[in-house]
Amino acid sequence: DLKIIDLSVGVDLISLEDGHDHDHDHEEEDRDDHEDHNHGEFDPHIWLSIDALMIMAENVKDALSTVMPEAQEILEENLAAFVAEATTLKSAYVEKFQAHEGKAFVTGHEAFGYLTREMGLVQKAIQGPFLEGEPTPRRLETLINFVKDQSITTIFLEEAASPRVSETLARETGSEIVVINALETQGNLLDGLKSIYDKILLSFES
Repeated sequence: DLKIIDLSVGVDLISLEDGHDHDHDHEEEDRDDHEDHNHGEFDPHIWLSIDALMIMAENVKDALSTVMPEAQEILEENLAAFVAEATTLKSAYVEKFQAHEGKAFVTGHEAFGYLTREMGLVQKAIQGPFLEGEPTPRRLETLINFVKDQSITTIFLEEAASPRVSETLARETGSEIVVINALETQGNLLDGLKSIYDKILLSFES
């Protein structure tokens, strides 16, 4: 009798075809395993979007209301409180990022498409959205040139990603490595997003 709820219903999903970092060279795209094409049609990292989190929270409320109708009032109150907090956080950081609109940051893997869409930023990634493979020498050279051309001083390394290529990129460009966590496994999701926002802002201002 287990009921499974798809919390992504209603989220404006990013197509991997449209949202993918198309600077990946053809040598990488033509790999025999075609790893990025086996994971689905959309970027799954919806928890890095405040808009998506609010939709997901409403989906949770609706699902719980069907099995706990007696808790309807508290569920509505909790949802309203979360939406208010999330809306305030988004508004504050949209304003903070306005001065940096169109700026790019470099990460270990391509997990921040929803965040960059909301904040008007650009992500460049060493690996694709599913941590598939390592970049070819050509791809790495392109990233090195991009970091130097854009005067990027920070390479973000996610906890789940292999540090080797990020360390090489940082060494070749004189950039600093900063650890960033794209998957909040404990604590408050909005606090996790705020931490990511603050690290990106600091990298722009350094």
